[in-house]
Amino acid sequence: MGRLGWSLRALAAVALIASASAWAEVAPLPADKRSQMQAVAEDPAPKELLGITKGLHGKHYWTSNEWHLELYAAHLTAVGGAYIGVGSDQAYLLMGMARPEIAWLIDYDNDVVMLQRIYQALFAGSATRGEFVARWRKDNRATSRKLITEALASRPDAKEHGRLFAMAASRVEHRLLRVQRTFAKAKVPCFLTDDATYTWVRDMGLAGRIQPLRADLLNDGAIARIGAATRAMGYTVRALYLSNAEGYWQYTPQFRKNMQSLPIDDQGRLMRTIGAWNFNFDYVYHLMPLRSFVAWVSQSYVKDFRAMVHFKWPQPGQYYTVVSPPSEPKPPPPPRKLAARKKAPAAQATP
Repeated sequence: MGRLGWSLRALAAVALIASASAWAEVAPLPADKRSQMQAVAEDPAPKELLGITKGLHGKHYWTSNEWHLELYAAHLTAVGGAYIGVGSDQAYLLMGMARPEIAWLIDYDNDVVMLQRIYQALFAGSATRGEFVARWRKDNRATSRKLITEALASRPDAKEHGRLFAMAASRVEHRLLRVQRTFAKAKVPCFLTDDATYTWVRDMGLAGRIQPLRADLLNDGAIARIGAATRAMGYTVRALYLSNAEGYWQYTPQFRKNMQSLPIDDQGRLMRTIGAWNFNFDYVYHLMPLRSFVAWVSQSYVKDFRAMVHFKWPQPGQYYTVVSPPSEPKPPPPPRKLAARKKAPAAQATP
């Protein structure tokens, strides 16, 4: 598929997302598949939380600071399959675009994973998006905290979830209201602006199709187990969202193995954000074929993501996606051939 085909695909995505009310009801995940999801063991908690800079080590990202995730909407189709993504609120925004059949909500920070369980408890207790947003308001937080601890009563750490909610609720409320305004202004439906999308996101959790899990991208553990379970359930990974995690480290042999362990096909997409705070106080939003991503990371001489994407740094107030056109997932040439290689097609920047 050439660039024209990619553009047509993007236009189709807008049409599909705009017709959110046409989506069928979410059926409960069959019991055997639900058991497979729930059986995947978590990774141990990390000894420390990394940061882009030393000053950010140990920081918990209870909310995303990616301000323009709506930019992905024009480039994501409803692809089904499995969604795997790090972070907190980003998951529900991107799931609403990609419409997976199952979702693994992962992070190595236990606070973020607990927040995902909190989201699920509040979704379950909120029939409408208005009720859900109101759960985070100051005058409703005592009731919401009780709802969370009751919903998670079977867990030994149920009270810890309640305490985390008390600490994070104000920040989460601020984030959700900002996202709501941004998506509404961009006329992109999401679980905070569109009733049908909210119902679909809520129903995914009620149907047992969402699994929060502590998983470290660099560990020999949960990621491979997620890949194996996804494959055994008959799904392929159609949406992989890494946020800006790749900016924290260079690729390790285990990270390469973890990415290779995921079942993928030609419809899979990789989404990442590239920090551009010195330019626009935000990120550059990148999307590329998942097959191409795995082909790149499989090469030991590819040290990080920077070789995969080419773009100009944004100007203040400028926000855009960089879309790598679909291509055969051929590995990049080895270093000895780099000097002779022809210039590759530049990625397409989309305002």
